Amino acid sequence: MGSEIPINRRHSDDDLDALTEEVFARIKARVARGKQQAEEPFQTIPQSSVEMAQRIIRERRLRDKAFGSDLFGEPIWDMMLDLFVSGEMSTQVSISSLCIAASVPSTTALRQIQLMHQRGIIQRTPDPKDHRRIFVSMTPQWRESLDQLLSSMTGGKIAR
Repeated sequence: MGSEIPINRRHSDDDLDALTEEVFARIKARVARGKQQAEEPFQTIPQSSVEMAQRIIRERRLRDKAFGSDLFGEPIWDMMLDLFVSGEMSTQVSISSLCIAASVPSTTALRQIQLMHQRGIIQRTPDPKDHRRIFVSMTPQWRESLDQLLSSMTGGKIAR
């Protein structure tokens, strides 16, 4: 972090003006860095299927933030993207975590998870350390299909 702003002594009006300007300059710099970081991912072509999935997830969350998530409901797509990225990063996903990724009420997400399980999109694995928790992963067939789709979404320009 930058230098600390002293607050324990009395300041003249000029000192306070200078401190205020410094604080606003810091805020402006942070906002600019955040805006640049938010825009950068959309200026380049993803180099892998995982990067493409992450980009789609970011774009969907930005869209939800701008217009509300209730207008664009595709919970199964959101969950598939989350499971794809998590699987590629060797991260286990619990059902409760997958419900959050769906960006819909948990009852809706649970119904969609059940549908995905019935259709063979996902598989469930009990947590050996906590029998109350169940981990969910995408089946290999669906993972490969999604990988091919994500690759084709950039005109096949994704490096493997």
